[in-house]
Amino acid sequence: LSKLQKDYLIEKMKNLRKTKHATPFLQPVDPVALNIPSYPEIVKQPMDVGTIDAKLKSNQYGSAQELVDDFNLIISNTRTFNGDQHFITQQGMTMKAYFDKFIELLPHPDEPQIRRSGTDRPARAIKPPANREIPYAKPRRKAHQLELKFCEHVLDELRSPKYSTMNHVFLYPVDPVALNIPHYRQVVKNPMDLSSMAQKLKQGQYEKAGEFRKDFELMIDNCLLFNPPGNAVRDIGIAFKR
Repeated sequence: LSKLQKDYLIEKMKNLRKTKHATPFLQPVDPVALNIPSYPEIVKQPMDVGTIDAKLKSNQYGSAQELVDDFNLIISNTRTFNGDQHFITQQGMTMKAYFDKFIELLPHPDEPQIRRSGTDRPARAIKPPANREIPYAKPRRKAHQLELKFCEHVLDELRSPKYSTMNHVFLYPVDPVALNIPHYRQVVKNPMDLSSMAQKLKQGQYEKAGEFRKDFELMIDNCLLFNPPGNAVRDIGIAFKR
């Protein structure tokens, strides 16, 4: 974890703590105070935002991914203990949407900074060459560029707190282990979620808006395929598509 990344994450985590959705996750869960004695039996690896902050500031993270893993553990724990439809879990999903947005903009670990002499302006990052592991975007016609720009706005809207009662189901890939659905991958052959769509947009993997729409429809179709009629998650998927 570079100093640039650490400073960025400290600032962004500070902002995250101020959001109302983070409130239930700021401190370790107290099973006694909350009268939930079964919590330690169900949640084997507790995690909270305060602990992440402390680890970040004391240089306990070797990489940004380790911090992301701890944050995802918070979400996994609330889903495991409270269930997907619980108010606390929904707050966690909204908090995760906020978290995911600033993680997508995390500076590259090798990104240097320069400061002009004789000025008090803050340092500006020098962008490194594009990561060759990320596919280069194919040339697009202007019309398609405008379409994809609109797709970015649509995706931001879909991931916004406005739709938190529905989008929490689709914010990130289904975790068959955390949700205790080991047969998920046998039923759903082509998983899709909003964070994967955001990554594909960012990396230029969509040629035009129609491809973006197909992935959204795939995500909903997967939901309907796996969850039978009458299932709450299926109903959420139908409502979200509308």
